[in-house]
Amino acid sequence: SERILLSMTRQYKKYSRTETYRVCVGTYNVNGGKHYRRIAYKHQSLADWLLDAHKSHPNVLVDHVDYDRPVDIFAVGFEEIVDLNASNIMSASTTNAREWQKE
Repeated sequence: SERILLSMTRQYKKYSRTETYRVCVGTYNVNGGKHYRRIAYKHQSLADWLLDAHKSHPNVLVDHVDYDRPVDIFAVGFEEIVDLNASNIMSASTTNAREWQKE
């Protein structure tokens, strides 16, 4: 009922607590999967980017983060998981998406 909901809302501190989480957020442009198996990119992996970017790019990232503490939440937006041409957009092939899931 509305009365119960209002009462619970007023007492939310009894039922909840504040927690701090470390969140890693980024976008990854896979260019339609074109670079997936190319020699130039064979040594680059998502793990390097997500877990160790602070080591390889120390001047680019936020400098007041405790990198010894593990990330609690990863939020990654994949761009161009399929080649952006008219036929793929219309047919929405999932081949590249499945290959990236395996990675």
